[in-house]
Amino acid sequence: MTTPGSPQRRRTTKLLLLAIGLLLAAASGVMLFVKTLDDQVFKQALERKLSSVLDREVSIGSLSFDLAVRPTLSVRDLRIANPPWASRPDFVTAASGEARLDLIALWNGQVEMRAVHLEGVDLLLERNAEGEGNWPFGTPARGTRRAALPDFGTVSLTDVHIGWRRDGGSVEQVRVDTAEATISDGAPFRVQALADYRESPMQLTVEANTSLQAALNGEPWRLSVGLRPKGASLTLDVRLASIASLEGVELGIEMTGEHLAAWSGVLGRTLPGWGPYRLSAQTRYVRGSLQVEDLNLSLDGLPMQPSRLEIGSGKAVLGASVDTQLTVEGRIGEAAFSLEASSAPWPELQKIAGVAPLTLRAELADFTLSAKGSITPAAEATDFDLALTARGDALAPLRLLAGLRLSRPLPVNLAAQVTHSKEGYSARNIRGVVLASAVSGDLAYASAPRALLSGALNLGRLDLNQPDVKALEWAAPGSRPRDDSGAGAPVWLKRVEADLSLRIAAITGLPVPARNLTGRVRLRDDVVRLQGLAATLAGTVVTGDGTLRWSDGRPQIEGNASIAVLDFAKLGGSMTKPGPRSAFDDPLPLAPLRAFDARLHFDVARIAGAPVPIGKVAALAHLRGGKLDIDLTSATVANAPVQGHVTLDASGRAWRVDANARADRIDVAALLRSPNRPDTTSGAIQGLQVVFGSRGTSVRELMKQAKLSVRNAPFSLAVGRDRSPVQVEQANIEVEPGGPVRATAVGHALGAPMDLTVVAGPLAELLNPESAWPKIEANLRTALGGQTLHVLATSGPLQRLIGLRDVPLALQATLPGARATLEGNVSNLAAPMGSPLAGRIEIDNLAQTATMFTASRLPALPFSATGRVTLGNGEVAVDDLSAQAGKSDAAGRLRIRWRDRPDLSADLTSKLIDTTQWDEPTANETPVLDRPIRMPSLLSRDAQLRLRAERFLLHRYDLAKLQLDGTLTNGLIEVSTAAAEGGLRGELRLDLRQEVPGVALRLSLKEVDTEALYTARAGRPIGAATPSLSMSAQLAGAGTTLRNMLAAGRGEFLLTAGAGTLPINSGYGFERIAGNLLLALVPGRRAADNAQLECAAARFTIADGVATSSDGVALRLKHLDILGGGAVNLRTSEILFGYRAVRREFFRFSLLGLTSGVAKVTGTISEPTFALDPSGMLIVGTAAWATAGASLLAGDLWRKLESTANPCARIAAGAQLSSDPLDVLMRSSASVNSPFPHRSSPDR
Repeated sequence: MTTPGSPQRRRTTKLLLLAIGLLLAAASGVMLFVKTLDDQVFKQALERKLSSVLDREVSIGSLSFDLAVRPTLSVRDLRIANPPWASRPDFVTAASGEARLDLIALWNGQVEMRAVHLEGVDLLLERNAEGEGNWPFGTPARGTRRAALPDFGTVSLTDVHIGWRRDGGSVEQVRVDTAEATISDGAPFRVQALADYRESPMQLTVEANTSLQAALNGEPWRLSVGLRPKGASLTLDVRLASIASLEGVELGIEMTGEHLAAWSGVLGRTLPGWGPYRLSAQTRYVRGSLQVEDLNLSLDGLPMQPSRLEIGSGKAVLGASVDTQLTVEGRIGEAAFSLEASSAPWPELQKIAGVAPLTLRAELADFTLSAKGSITPAAEATDFDLALTARGDALAPLRLLAGLRLSRPLPVNLAAQVTHSKEGYSARNIRGVVLASAVSGDLAYASAPRALLSGALNLGRLDLNQPDVKALEWAAPGSRPRDDSGAGAPVWLKRVEADLSLRIAAITGLPVPARNLTGRVRLRDDVVRLQGLAATLAGTVVTGDGTLRWSDGRPQIEGNASIAVLDFAKLGGSMTKPGPRSAFDDPLPLAPLRAFDARLHFDVARIAGAPVPIGKVAALAHLRGGKLDIDLTSATVANAPVQGHVTLDASGRAWRVDANARADRIDVAALLRSPNRPDTTSGAIQGLQVVFGSRGTSVRELMKQAKLSVRNAPFSLAVGRDRSPVQVEQANIEVEPGGPVRATAVGHALGAPMDLTVVAGPLAELLNPESAWPKIEANLRTALGGQTLHVLATSGPLQRLIGLRDVPLALQATLPGARATLEGNVSNLAAPMGSPLAGRIEIDNLAQTATMFTASRLPALPFSATGRVTLGNGEVAVDDLSAQAGKSDAAGRLRIRWRDRPDLSADLTSKLIDTTQWDEPTANETPVLDRPIRMPSLLSRDAQLRLRAERFLLHRYDLAKLQLDGTLTNGLIEVSTAAAEGGLRGELRLDLRQEVPGVALRLSLKEVDTEALYTARAGRPIGAATPSLSMSAQLAGAGTTLRNMLAAGRGEFLLTAGAGTLPINSGYGFERIAGNLLLALVPGRRAADNAQLECAAARFTIADGVATSSDGVALRLKHLDILGGGAVNLRTSEILFGYRAVRREFFRFSLLGLTSGVAKVTGTISEPTFALDPSGMLIVGTAAWATAGASLLAGDLWRKLESTANPCARIAAGAQLSSDPLDVLMRSSASVNSPFPHRSSPDR
């Protein structure tokens, strides 16, 4: 060890100082030598060296050395040449540069730079047509290694401009204010810089895994690039297989930041301030294509709800020889979306005027948009021609992107050919369905020389009540309130023109349906014009036009609407049901009425189908400052002028409506006139006034708070064909807020007091016409026959009354002891004929009720009837009739016609018709036979009757299975009847057309059992079997009463009886007369012992109302004959007969056993009396009508009867009954002079 201060240590120090001195001397010598060299020689040597290394021409403007401990080489105007194909001569230029040299390395003959600084650098990167860049140096033919870079150490840059040429030829450039890079063979490449791109300052860092020289030598290179504008960060993880080629390059991208707007300058366009955000992706460049995978995006702060966008996965392909493709999937808020797009290779998409195909499909929630066609990149914008389709819920994007509260879907299915060119946009051949309505048309938007929207759209049936339509309620949260005070015309209005045609086939869901809506909207010179508007509303054609312009900053609207014919019947019959949510409950718009001024004119040329005739109606409306005034400029009701005014005031916090109308005189005949019927009412309503007022914030509230008053002065009417007077002393319609509509009328009608009240529902119910006024009542009180008549009519709902279809109707009329109802549906109220109604009548006492309507007396019986009543054109039909009067009943069909010629038709069946309940005529009442025939009434009407009765009871007769058919035609009555008893047949012909009415009848009865023929009230025969009767009769006569007809009658009558036992002191008719005769001629008990009848016969000839037995009357008993004759006065019912007994067996009766003389029968048919006439001559002075002063029992009559073995057969054989029709019998009767010259008698 050498100690300090030792000789050896001192020697070593001296040697070291000597060496340093020699080195400094050598260095000084070298620097002195270099200093003496020519700079130009060294510059040329350096240019040759660098050009050889880079295989590019390098030029240096000037070169200088600063010899010091750290020598510095300075150059100016440094240039490195570009390849021959480049756009400019120099690849890079530098205004100045400095390089510090390593002195030791330089002493050893090596040039090593420890620091390089360049200033004023201008670098341009570009590619040739083959895709080769201008930045690779060296020549591959020289070997596998590229040029060897000098060991620069640290390179710093100041004022650097780096540019790159885009495919289109334009140059993008970034300015580097300062930069520092490590370029050394022994250290990884590294760059830090402060740069400015598109006026956006940013920090740039680049870090490599190896040196730049290794990369130039072809070794794989991995770079981490960081770019940080203010508030943002972009990190690129670059992996290069070779710096000489982009083939196989892998690029990892990660971008984060607070706001997208930080990249606005970098991208050269204004970006929104959305954020924060995070973007990541992996890309790879293979075979000329850029493949992007694992694309992820998270973006918040979108200006909508939801405000978050996420892309969970995405792919993209861009390249020169492969189709450009993009596929992403993600979510907006909670809604999923996807996008698929494909097109031509990327270079073709960059070619100006090149046509490239495009296929696109986007899905968002339940909405899908597809496009297929071509795009043409242009200098300023991309043109396209795409077949576009849209399907699904079109409101889904609006919910997500516009934040609209649209709960229901809006399904669409649309297709169109959409194009864009330098002329503008167009959508041709639009086809599809929107809102369940077919849509078609063409649209075009031209941007030059002035924006113009034109085209035509056609819509099918649009139903406003569909939930899809109801969903269209703009409710965007946070939307700015509109300025309704008049802010002037929109700015875009001055830049855009429009000419659009619109057609809608039908619109339902309105208060009335609309069809064939057409119009043309034109926008030009800041004026919007609606031309050629036409629509059919409820079958009514409406036309009009209008303009919209701005004056003093306020919109001004002028319009006209015209209706040629307004048919209320069509309007009411086509009222549509409102949707589930009524707009009548929504607040009325106040601000819109304050936002503009308007002048509108309405004109209706003619109104049809209204309950009253209304002429031309014209109105003029003025709107200013939220106050709308409407004046009727022309209106007539029933040819009477009507004046009116309506004010809608929206200037306050709620709407206020005031209206009034008046008419001085309304002709009722004109009011009720119908072309199908004559006027039946005349008169005039005087001083009619209508006043209406309300206040509210919605239509329903306005109706609830409405007060209505309709009044008039007293007036008189003449009603009916006889023009019966009706005086209306007071009439009004009153409605209080929230109350029902009530109409009253008080006065006199048809000479009786009248009090009429009609009550309906509240006015607010009219807003729901399908349920409005379910019950409408009309209550009438008047007097009839001194009694109070109450009529209650009920109907409803109002919609059916307005529509005049299927109108329920209930009528109830009440009198003391009587009630009548009529109920049912009237199918067409405008023509109510033909609608069946259920009718019912209940009368406690027919006799009492009938006195109110007729002088004819009816029985005091209860009466009830039900049936289906159908009103016709001047007629009424009652089907399913079921009536009960006392014990009598009837069922069937009844038809009554009163128009033109009255006619009654009845087809009835009955179980029992009991006339015994009808009262007998009173003592002071004119008998039926003496009542004049009501010829004027019978001549002026027709009738038909068909009656089938199981049982028909008269006061003395009981008929079964009665059949009665009769007609009355032009004064001719024809009746045919039949019954089960004895095959009863009858015919009647009554002709009222003659000067004196004529009658003919024919009646036949064969072997009828009298026990079944007579009623119990008449006294049925009791005991053994009674004889069966047969009868034939015919009669013809003329007269003004039935008695006169009998008095003038002519005809034949034949009565025969079979075997049987004659009743004694009982029976009726023939049996009673025969029994009493036997009792008179065979006194005592012998009469009963000889009551066995074998036969009987009587034949009468009727002339001048007297029936005479010219052939006699014979009753053959078992042991004797009773023979005789006589006459009957048909006019008075008086009878005069004489009989005597003749023994058939000589020893059967002693002379004392038979009464001598003749038994005389006098009195009437219903009350005969019996007495003996000892003279045997039937001559009575008071009965000259029958005897004419001669005996009815002449001797030859006895001889004829006594000489006949069977007097019954002889009498029956002499009958001369005619088989001629009844009209022949009538004519034969008319040949005899009638003692009754007067034809008719007045009706009662």
